[in-house]
Amino acid sequence: MDEEQEDNMEYELLVFSIQLMHRNVEFSVHEFFSLKPSLTTAMFELIITYVIILLQFQDTLASISPIRLLSRLTTKQQM
Repeated sequence: MDEEQEDNMEYELLVFSIQLMHRNVEFSVHEFFSLKPSLTTAMFELIITYVIILLQFQDTLASISPIRLLSRLTTKQQM
C-alpha cells in the first residue's frame, strides 16, 4: 500500500468513527427487542459469572474420584 492509500484509509476510518460517535447504534433481535448497551453489559457480566462458577465446580469435581462422589451423594440422600 502506498502512502496516499494509507492516508485515504486513515481519513475514511476517522470519518467513520466520528459518524458512529454521533449516531445511536442499536441492534435488535428480529425486531422483538433491542439490545441496548446496558442490556448487553448485563448479559456479558452474567455469562462471565456463570463461567467462573462452572470453572470452580470443575476444579472441585475433578479432585473427587467418581466413586467417592457417588458415595457422598448416596449418604446424603439416605439422611
